Amino acid sequence: MKQKDNKPILLIVPDIHGRLFWISATRKYPDLPMIFLGDYLDPYTYYEEILPSEALTNFKEILDFKRANMESVTLLLGNHDIHYFDKDMNSSRKDKGRYEEIHQIFSENLSLFKLAMTVKTEGKDFLFTHAGVDLGWLRYRMPKVNVNDVHDICKSLNDKLITEESLYDFVFNGLMDVSASRWGYARYPSPIWTDETLSSLWAYPTGIGTSHHRAICLLGLSQGLPANKHGQYYRSMKKQIRSYLDLHLEIS
Repeated sequence: MKQKDNKPILLIVPDIHGRLFWISATRKYPDLPMIFLGDYLDPYTYYEEILPSEALTNFKEILDFKRANMESVTLLLGNHDIHYFDKDMNSSRKDKGRYEEIHQIFSENLSLFKLAMTVKTEGKDFLFTHAGVDLGWLRYRMPKVNVNDVHDICKSLNDKLITEESLYDFVFNGLMDVSASRWGYARYPSPIWTDETLSSLWAYPTGIGTSHHRAICLLGLSQGLPANKHGQYYRSMKKQIRSYLDLHLEIS
């Protein structure tokens, strides 16, 4: 993300799925704060030559990077991360053979992760999640939250990560809400399952769009896209997202 003077202020890192592109991004922008949008494991083995074991090694390196940069690096959780909190949860490309090890890693490092993050720039507040926040879902699952306050939304989501028990309860009472666009049955999708085919695609500053649009904020969406289309997709989105943000984007 860049300000109008074209000076970078934030590096947004989309789904990893075992890829190493984040390393070159950190070398290019060593002093920028970073937000990883989640989905660290479960590589597209049928599109890319990345083994699940290699994805796990890469994930451990990301955790080390986070520990070395606690204040400047944010790790969000995605749908391909949440399914490692329950052994019986069946999801696409889940590494069942390494489940116990991966589950332990997430459990022991839960404090390193968030479900949401706010960023303030040019007097505007932006809310980041893995896939966007659907207002219908928010009102249904978290009715006490002020939907016009991104800070309240962010805190309420992250409070669910205080303990593994609270997260586990939230997984089955909110986070695994999957709508029909992702072959689920929920009326509203959760912040890790919102899809680009829904109306919750774009990123909004506080208070903009909430009266006529169900979305609050989304940057760097890659849900449902094959790996070899990611780059093309992000390039095509830059102009459209910029029209909402009135900012320049630098997307790795």
